[in-house]
Amino acid sequence: MIGVAAIQTEQGFDSPQLGLQCGDFSLEASHLGSKSFAVGTGLLRDAPTLPVSASQVPLLSSYSASSNPGDVVLDPFCGCGTTVCAAEKLDRNWVGIDITHLSVALIKARLRRDFGLEPSDYQEEGTPTTTAGAQYLFEQDAFQFQFWILGEIGAQPFGASAGNKKGKKGADGGIDGLMYFLRPDGGKVEKVIVSVKGGKNLSAPMVRDLAGVLTKEQAAIGIFVCLAPPTKGVLKEASQQGGYEYGGKMYQRVQVLTVDEILAGKMPDIPKGAVNVSYEQKAQKSLATESKKKGMSSLF
Repeated sequence: MIGVAAIQTEQGFDSPQLGLQCGDFSLEASHLGSKSFAVGTGLLRDAPTLPVSASQVPLLSSYSASSNPGDVVLDPFCGCGTTVCAAEKLDRNWVGIDITHLSVALIKARLRRDFGLEPSDYQEEGTPTTTAGAQYLFEQDAFQFQFWILGEIGAQPFGASAGNKKGKKGADGGIDGLMYFLRPDGGKVEKVIVSVKGGKNLSAPMVRDLAGVLTKEQAAIGIFVCLAPPTKGVLKEASQQGGYEYGGKMYQRVQVLTVDEILAGKMPDIPKGAVNVSYEQKAQKSLATESKKKGMSSLF
């Protein structure tokens, strides 16, 4: 399990009617089953095996010597998920907790890449499961809402990298999140820009602004994610922004995706073949170079 803890509150909150369960770091034995989690935002399950990064080697030795398969490994500050992945590899059950939704999104991506695990394979608590829960999170902390919803669609918060998991706050030039994919011939990395709107006042000019950012950044596709239902003007404006051709298939250039649709399982309609977004700020050539150097495959 992995998780976001008390969401900046000492007393915590418990709002199951909103799809949220958050509180302090206290754990009860009843929560520590093979697929359970403590109070906070988290994920948990038991594990298969796969190649391991250098940072996991000391943990593998420690866990092998101090625990047995089926035991529970707890990391209350799980960050980028090295402990969780090491425990998963050694067939230990695990509990991970962190203060930010960005960490949870990163660990979910690692579990998918390294072990083929989807959210249905472990228990996650403390993140929204309903539109009302998403609204509550947005009202509590707009940036945590943004980090959470970007993670749900597999996008990386703008400004986040291997050495910086905080993302970018403040002026972002209309870019909240980024995704990447390779052209069919593998010779070019294309960019997808995500714009997140948590407010209720949505308008067509917001979509035109996103289209302008796509042109400025030479991006292939834009995803307009909104918490409130989009207006007819927003949908019409998006439909008028043309398409993007990839391998003989046309993709809508600007796509509108609601939080409600994302929670129901809908994802951005973009080509497959993502590159490792941990290196998105590097030059295009170095994306492939760094991935090979680190021995890493696609994360998001």
